Amino acid sequence: MDLAGIGVYNIGMATLMAREIREGLVWLRWTPEALDEMLRRGDLDADRHYEILNGELYEKMGHNWPHAFAVSALQLIFSRMDSESFYVASQLPLRIGQDLPEPDLKVIRGSLFGRRETPTADETLLVVEVSDSTYATDFHIKLPIYATAGIPVYWIADVNRRRVEVFRLPVGGTYADVSMFEEGTILPPAFEGCPSIAVSDVFLTES
Repeated sequence: MDLAGIGVYNIGMATLMAREIREGLVWLRWTPEALDEMLRRGDLDADRHYEILNGELYEKMGHNWPHAFAVSALQLIFSRMDSESFYVASQLPLRIGQDLPEPDLKVIRGSLFGRRETPTADETLLVVEVSDSTYATDFHIKLPIYATAGIPVYWIADVNRRRVEVFRLPVGGTYADVSMFEEGTILPPAFEGCPSIAVSDVFLTES
């Protein structure tokens, strides 16, 4: 659900929003600080998950089992890596300027322990989005955000097509290298220390 139209209720709230001029009008862009304040005040349901993408606020949808299976399978595979060198997080915020996506999975350089702030793009080695009904958002909205931020490798695990799209070499808001890996193939390591992954291990076995 796109929540970009939620009203700004007072001047104090408006000061937490970023401003952009569009066709002579001031557009108030969402910021992580504005989202935190709305949650604190109870104007948004704290039990739900939200993302800020290009200054607009989105509520994340619930997940069906094929989606949840793929996220869990990838998390299990990546959790076997050295925890002192890599921090694997699922469906938690990633700070990219004033945007705040919640990737289905991300791998961050370094250990979780001692971390005091939300991970940022310059620490991120890999972002994965598992796509069932969200492919348009994952490709058309999130991909340019991740590429512009310099995320070195981005995967879209497409549940419907049962393939993983691999994007590398961010440049100019897109990725210069794009590969498709179907079932029966092996995903190459996304970074040094990353395991090779069989595409068939990512998706729920068809009955």
